[in-house]
Amino acid sequence: MLKVVIVFATFLGGCSSMVTLPRDNKDALRYSPDIKEDNLTFNANYQALVKCWDEKAEKQKVNFSNATHTNIYSDLGVAEITVSYDNYYYLFIEVLKVTNDKSTVNAYGMGQIGSSNIPNWLSIMRTCAN
Repeated sequence: MLKVVIVFATFLGGCSSMVTLPRDNKDALRYSPDIKEDNLTFNANYQALVKCWDEKAEKQKVNFSNATHTNIYSDLGVAEITVSYDNYYYLFIEVLKVTNDKSTVNAYGMGQIGSSNIPNWLSIMRTCAN
């Protein structure tokens, strides 16, 4: 019986380490991501970069619903791409205006959504910047 309990506890311990919990806000994701790519420089306007990305990228769905959102805050010189569902964030990319023709990109992600989308989406941004 003790062997069964030990095996079951080991199984549960292994399963719990595979689960990634999303963050309840963008700042929490920024400071505690599973995957992070920051201070990437692109020779493109931040608004044009996000608009080009939006046209080319395959969007992430969660529970069969679009969970990918873009926002451009012209007055702040910031654009954001998020993957969120039910008030939880799985991915957050901020695109910051450096000059009219240069942007800095920071990307933060959780679990499979972050690890699969961030490299692909940054590649699309590199293509858009050329």
